[in-house]
Amino acid sequence: MYYRNATDNIVKVCLRLGKNDRLVIISDLARKDIGDTIYKRAKKECETLLLFIEDFTNRPATTLPIDLVNQLKKFAPTASIYAATGQAGELQNFRSPLREILTEELKLRHAHMINIDKQIMLDGMSQDYEKIQNAVNKVYDLVKKAKEIKVSDKHGTQFTVKLSPNYKWIKDDGLLNKPGKWNNLPAGEVFSYPAKFDGTIAGFIVGDYFSDKYGLLKHPIIIDVKRSRVVSIKGKNKKLNDELTHYLKTDKNSDRVGELGIGCLLGLTKLTGNLLQDEKYPGVHVAFGSPYPEKTGAKWDSTTHVDIIPLGVNIEVDGRGIMRSGEYVVDLG
Repeated sequence: MYYRNATDNIVKVCLRLGKNDRLVIISDLARKDIGDTIYKRAKKECETLLLFIEDFTNRPATTLPIDLVNQLKKFAPTASIYAATGQAGELQNFRSPLREILTEELKLRHAHMINIDKQIMLDGMSQDYEKIQNAVNKVYDLVKKAKEIKVSDKHGTQFTVKLSPNYKWIKDDGLLNKPGKWNNLPAGEVFSYPAKFDGTIAGFIVGDYFSDKYGLLKHPIIIDVKRSRVVSIKGKNKKLNDELTHYLKTDKNSDRVGELGIGCLLGLTKLTGNLLQDEKYPGVHVAFGSPYPEKTGAKWDSTTHVDIIPLGVNIEVDGRGIMRSGEYVVDLG
């Protein structure tokens, strides 16, 4: 099988599918080869249904089609996979409502693989997940009681995060073994909601649909933040600056820092321009919008969530350096 290691990781290591499971895969025509391949592997373990978004609505999807929801519920799955592209506006109108039904209403174990592609299947999804889970646990132990994290790099990133014990650090290790649990795949990060955030981010990757549209930036987009809110966006790509500025006005919390993540997907050798994998690359990412309150315990939410990834960062946790120029200086083995 072309994606043998990746599909084994998805089906057996992450979702741990067995004969009593019922899996639904939601894919699209742009990722039909990946949807088909996962389906062929999964049906060896359990009853599996493969659905394509375009059979229910035009793209970008402006609503969650009731026919899709009805077919999902009729199948009565125990686990689900989203292996499809994302388009402008779909996070708010399609993907978030879909994920809520899958994880909150139906209580499925859900693997979310937005913009999954061939490179990620052969790279991030094919790594040693036992090694990755070990690294996630060790980084989690380093940050779970932290009060302050400082991040800097040579491109202009310089920010300080104040943390609160009221908000949880979450381990994203790819283990989807409980009803209602969901994570992005490939996995390999720890993240939390930072209580206070001040400083500057020089981002080379911008999330949501921007990732697929712009890829790895040649010149960073510079985002200044005060009291956890965006105050300015600068960069050489004016079109991206304007689009992101507009995006961050979607609702009252779209421009508010909602997440600080630390990547732990060991084995990666380069960035791809695809956020799904790049946010797990050893380093940090900062997201504006939803803090995933159901996970972190944050007391607010947003209809948007867009990650920004700087490169080659230095990370200090309560004064202790754990990363220099994008490489861990602590043992994660």
